[in-house]
Amino acid sequence: MVELQQAGIFEIAGAAPEKLPILLEVRCPDNLIAFARRGDLGVKGGLPQLLIDPVNFHACYTQKLRTDERQAQG
Repeated sequence: MVELQQAGIFEIAGAAPEKLPILLEVRCPDNLIAFARRGDLGVKGGLPQLLIDPVNFHACYTQKLRTDERQAQG
């Protein structure tokens, strides 16, 4: 079993405040997952290659917005 925990520190300059949620919930995770998907994480530890399915963070973000809207409506 391989467990991966990631974190990132991002500096976001010059972005409009209304763009921050999509940057933080879509663009930042996209950058982090690229490192996890490199494929040699387990190989370096003597395990088979780790294959991570692509994650569509934009679809997850859009779904979250729809859920939030439905909850706000009642």
